Amino acid sequence: MNNTAFVTLSHELKYKDVFEGCKSVKFFDGLTPSLKKSKSDFVLILSLDEVMQLEKLKKDLSLISRLKGLLIKDDKENKNIFSSMMESLKLKTFLNRTIDFSSNQELKRIVQAWNMGAQKDLISSFEVISEEMLYLKTCDFNKIFVPVKSLKSLSELTKDELTNFVLNEDGSYVHWPDKDIHLDLENFRDAVDPNSKIKAKIKNLKYDKNYGRALKLVREELGLNQNELGLSDKQVRRYELGQSRPSYKSYQIISETIGLDLKDYLNRVAEAYQRLIS
Repeated sequence: MNNTAFVTLSHELKYKDVFEGCKSVKFFDGLTPSLKKSKSDFVLILSLDEVMQLEKLKKDLSLISRLKGLLIKDDKENKNIFSSMMESLKLKTFLNRTIDFSSNQELKRIVQAWNMGAQKDLISSFEVISEEMLYLKTCDFNKIFVPVKSLKSLSELTKDELTNFVLNEDGSYVHWPDKDIHLDLENFRDAVDPNSKIKAKIKNLKYDKNYGRALKLVREELGLNQNELGLSDKQVRRYELGQSRPSYKSYQIISETIGLDLKDYLNRVAEAYQRLIS
């Protein structure tokens, strides 16, 4: 169950239809005592002229530590001063957890994604900046610029053809009906970073002492010592004892040093892990 709440500084009726059918996310109209009592993490929905009210939030450390992100109602006239306002409020660190939305439909897409626990997998908005560049935002507050040339299916399209797209209602894919092209968030991430799938897998690994033992088992099966993995003995020892989690870079160094493809190395570790816990 999703424990994240959505909070608006405007009247609840303004966004009533956005939350229809939501069972896994809570809704609060304002920074109420009920919100504080709930202890839920929360996303704040506000218009640009309400940003100054974040001054109150800044003083309440118990609340600001639970703030997952900001959803700002798009205001084209004042948008250029938003970063300065955030900096003056000493909330600049939240800029990378802030996205703007232009309509209730877009907001609903974000809310529904969180309601399903799929905020990392769905697109909140999509834009063709030029014949060379695409821009999309995800429902978990990430912003991605994608060069058109990195997507083979789109690389030959004209600007007019590129702009003839439809973002699916739930944000699961972008569709170019004239060309019958469907691209989802994974396609865009892979275009920007071919190793995105592996990085996501590493980030989501269940890391415990058994996983550390699996790393050790694979090393021993390959007939290697701790000092033959391209990392310091101390670093490898900590990984194998389950005291710290290897980063993508560490996995990359190990796999390159032992002469295995990173995906193959991770698969061997996963198989060893399954043997240890079965």
